Amino acid sequence: MASRSGQWKLYPVEMLARFASGWDELAPSPIVSSVAVQTMLEHLGDGRQMLAVCGDEKPLAMAIVTPRLWRIWETWQPAQAPIGLWVQKPMPVEELLPGLIRALGCLSFGVLQQDPDISVRGGGASDYVDTARIVVSGSFDEYWHQRGKLRTNLQSQRRKLEMAGIATRLELVEDPALIGAVVDDYARLESAGWKAQEGTAIARDNAQGRFYRSLMERLAARSEALAFRYFFGDKLVACDMCLLREGTLIGLKTTYDESVRSLSPGSLMRQEIFRKLWGRLRRIEFYGRVMDWHLRWTRDVRTMYHVTAFRWHWLKSARSALPLIQSFHRQSHNGQSRIS
Repeated sequence: MASRSGQWKLYPVEMLARFASGWDELAPSPIVSSVAVQTMLEHLGDGRQMLAVCGDEKPLAMAIVTPRLWRIWETWQPAQAPIGLWVQKPMPVEELLPGLIRALGCLSFGVLQQDPDISVRGGGASDYVDTARIVVSGSFDEYWHQRGKLRTNLQSQRRKLEMAGIATRLELVEDPALIGAVVDDYARLESAGWKAQEGTAIARDNAQGRFYRSLMERLAARSEALAFRYFFGDKLVACDMCLLREGTLIGLKTTYDESVRSLSPGSLMRQEIFRKLWGRLRRIEFYGRVMDWHLRWTRDVRTMYHVTAFRWHWLKSARSALPLIQSFHRQSHNGQSRIS
């Protein structure tokens, strides 16, 4: 174990291109492929990130790391990455952390947003969020027959559209020369909705928009990106951006025209996407915190986790005791206030 944990070296993140083949051998998903990570760094990085490599010719693990507080480091976790930017050979994450802590000279290190389907969960892990997926089996019609209320609701929406003489149409785009235009359409739809009011919408001229366009174009060139447009007649009402590798579909972003929200354009689009791709799929990953709408599509939920390791064991004990100490001080302060 000690030999495994003592081989870490640190490099500027620009060196990721040199280590790209080794990174991709370890990467479990296109969203953490070297191309995707380089694109994140290019558009979303703040200059504080470093590349950490455990091993030389055949790395055991690699990560993009960043400081969080004084002598406290963690894996870099942009909001656009659904799983942590840490790739490794199969083994408990904890086995690799002592050497990384020594290499960084830090007091603690956190590996964020790990998927138990990808990395082995050990004793130092803490729950992050539950996330949902669909494990594909049987035919789509068999799956759809089990969807109960969701199936009934979408049948009702389709009847409304038919009665109004409105035909639906799903358009799939995989060509890297064309997929950027779908991202632009996505940005136009999202910029017209509530996310624009909160300042979180993808737009053509913001960092998020530039990131997603570059990501989708670059991964489409590797046959790992799919984009969808969904129409009511000639009206664009929804867009979806997905990644696909070895039968795993990852939904990155979905948006819809809020003026037709009552007709569930996003759900109608998702139904047609799943029907169209079902024969190519082994599983469908939603990622992110599980929400009520996820549970209409699946009941398969698992828990993502973080791993935190400390330079010395007593630091872990001290951190565990800190909430108790803070609570004691608050109670003491409140008691003194009451006495006075």
